[in-house]
Amino acid sequence: MEIHREVLRLFFGNFNNLNAIQKESIPVILDGNNIIISSSTGTGKTEAILAPLISKYLEEALINDRITWLYITPTKALANDIHRRIHPLLSKLHLNVGIRHGDRDETRLVKKIHILITTPESLDVIMKRNDNSLNDIRALILDEVHILFNTQRGLQMSLIISRLKRHILDHDIQIACLSATIASCKDISSFLFGNSENFYEIVKHSHKMIDAFITIIESKEALLKLIEKIFTGPTKLLIFANSRIECDRLGSILWNSEKLRPHLFTHYSSLSTQMREKTEKDFNHAETAICIATSTLELGIDIGDIDAVIL
Repeated sequence: MEIHREVLRLFFGNFNNLNAIQKESIPVILDGNNIIISSSTGTGKTEAILAPLISKYLEEALINDRITWLYITPTKALANDIHRRIHPLLSKLHLNVGIRHGDRDETRLVKKIHILITTPESLDVIMKRNDNSLNDIRALILDEVHILFNTQRGLQMSLIISRLKRHILDHDIQIACLSATIASCKDISSFLFGNSENFYEIVKHSHKMIDAFITIIESKEALLKLIEKIFTGPTKLLIFANSRIECDRLGSILWNSEKLRPHLFTHYSSLSTQMREKTEKDFNHAETAICIATSTLELGIDIGDIDAVIL
């Protein structure tokens, strides 16, 4: 089986060649195998699994006009980002993309959804309705699965998957998992699926040299001095904090600098949906910016090139 020509053009038309991950994964997926890909952000994992899965079930999806692909992300921000990235592509194939999570529910606005992007919690709500909206799912995509490994949310996801498989009895569901670089793909697949599924594993570890140093900050003035030293010329700086309170505390410190103030953003889960999405968009397009965030911006979200990170 070969990948659909139009799918190939839409996903990879701007590139001269497929990369190593894509070359290895596409035939594996087209043959109907489950797969788990472990590699760093920006290595084309999403395209490597979506393109062949879309191609494989495209004709069936257009005939049935039902949810055929289920895409699960651990955060609402990542769900929004995936929706933003794939919606323009899939609309050209006459496929409708729906999204549902705690902040957005477009499932009632979009008729005949073919691919649903959601979070574990929202999928749990959908499953409890016990309706037939998920009966025709052919492919399940789990993004950033390392975040769920050995966690309560991961156990919840494992139970939801078991319920989904019991709900769909007349056909198998093809599964694709995406992960950051991890020690063992086998551990993750066993945690989420037990021994009920076999997975083809693709592991590509990149080794990028970075300049890193540790410094002790003993005062607000020292923190400002450090950041102003880093923040020279067009610079994008991402600062991770442990909590919303810490984000706000750091933000108030940096706000005192006239140099930094015009370029300052914050991002955490309790901000309004509109504020978070505006921050993601503005920070992505800015050449000079500082964003103080919790782990909400940790997971594969497209926020452009980053010059420096402070932890």
